[in-house]
Amino acid sequence: MSDITERAAAQGHLHHINKPLFAVIAFWFTIVGGTGISQELANPGSVSTAFEGFNLPAALLAITQQLPMGFLVSVFFLILTTVFVATTGDSMTYVISVAMSNEDKPALPVRIFWGMAMGVMALILIYTGAGGVGKLQSFIVVTAVPVSLILLPSLWDAVRITLEKGRTGG
Repeated sequence: MSDITERAAAQGHLHHINKPLFAVIAFWFTIVGGTGISQELANPGSVSTAFEGFNLPAALLAITQQLPMGFLVSVFFLILTTVFVATTGDSMTYVISVAMSNEDKPALPVRIFWGMAMGVMALILIYTGAGGVGKLQSFIVVTAVPVSLILLPSLWDAVRITLEKGRTGG
């Protein structure tokens, strides 16, 4: 945890952070998920047809289009998804920049570089179509084996360090 998170937890303020997240998750699963299940039970095929091939965006649109003010709800979820992608990308560029620059506040050009690199990779995957994502997943699995063999000694060392710190109390 970061110093800010540790201080907030020590002062008892951390419980306030999770309430909005819980509200969003509860809304998502009860309203959207429950509505989708109800629509599918009342009118078989209304959601499952759109969901064929694990097409989550089409299933979400099928659910929201059947709601009152379906167009506005669909626009709301489009905005929500855009904000999610933007904040996730910003967080990813920050974490990568911190890890690469070894600074708490990495320079703006470093963050811009990593943001552009991830954007280019996303465009390449979109351009190559669904097969590009499958190829990327295969590449990750294939390259994970040699990398995990390289990282294995550090895992053994982590156990040794943990046991040593447990004995010394520090």
